[in-house]
Amino acid sequence: MIVCSCNNSIQKGVEGFWTIDKIVYKKKDFFFDVLSNIIIFKNKDCTLPILDLKDAENLGVLACDKKGRWKVFTLKSNNSIIEFDTENEMFRGKHNIRFIKDEHNKLLKMEITSPNLYILCTKGLVNYDSQNNMIEELVQETN
Repeated sequence: MIVCSCNNSIQKGVEGFWTIDKIVYKKKDFFFDVLSNIIIFKNKDCTLPILDLKDAENLGVLACDKKGRWKVFTLKSNNSIIEFDTENEMFRGKHNIRFIKDEHNKLLKMEITSPNLYILCTKGLVNYDSQNNMIEELVQETN
């Protein structure tokens, strides 16, 4: 089922820091409940947003570790997957990823989706005009 071919261009596209525009977990909007709206992917490590522990308990989220490991791979169906290895249950596991070219605002966006999680985020420090070919390739490979 899994072709563990880590697509190098997709991995490079994920690396960096992303600001979260929208985050929904188990059909609840968590955007205003995270302490930081940033996800950082560096090498195989990631820094994830966490919830205030009091809010997390009230919202039924048990573990809110902000550290984790990540990897990207492609399924035979050509779906690009990101897997988080973390104690943070909001992120833990495998999720589909898709890159989106926001031409109007000249931004690179990424959707992370699974049955319990939806995240829309914007990549920081991307020179849209000079990296347009890379952006086009990411969008094509994940759509």
